[in-house]
Amino acid sequence: MNALSAMGAALVPFVIIYYLLIAAGGKSSAEFSAQGLFAAMPMGLLYASFNAALAGGTICQIAQKKTSPGRTGIMTGILMLLMLSCANLALLRAGSKARSALLPSVILSAQWGVSGYYASIVLMWISLLSTLCAMLSSLRTQLMSAGMKRTSALFISAASASLMSVVGFKEIISIAYPLLGWTCAFVLIALVLFLPGSNEKTEETP
Repeated sequence: MNALSAMGAALVPFVIIYYLLIAAGGKSSAEFSAQGLFAAMPMGLLYASFNAALAGGTICQIAQKKTSPGRTGIMTGILMLLMLSCANLALLRAGSKARSALLPSVILSAQWGVSGYYASIVLMWISLLSTLCAMLSSLRTQLMSAGMKRTSALFISAASASLMSVVGFKEIISIAYPLLGWTCAFVLIALVLFLPGSNEKTEETP
């Protein structure tokens, strides 16, 4: 988990600098519309819910006893906002072709030639590897808390990831991501409404 935290810490500035440099070399003008913003807001909330739900298990694993949940959530949100803002700025400057691509970072880095290609490989490798490790560790911990043995929990976690990989990248992006986004959004709402201990506090309040 310490190595995973270090990998994530190195990834944040790398992503920000990477997309800012790409945005600086973009040729299209960034255009905004009220209609597009209105349509993008719910999708942005689903994407944020998806990432927040996935990160929650890992944050709970590495958090210390004196860590403030509210402060942790705010800091995580700020980091996500910084990285996503830079990435979206690069997409706006790249034009419609890059925005509709499944792997836009590869197209965005094409302006740098071979060096850009390898830069996109490093970016995606660190992102995917750190995310996969975090998810497997979080799922294994949850299965173990339910009474499953460590080896069995790790096997089921790895097998689930392997089965998901045969679905296909396009299907995962277009079908699985939206479904997971909606699921995570409702789960987070339920977590807030039915947070353990909230009923006891309400009963004690005169």
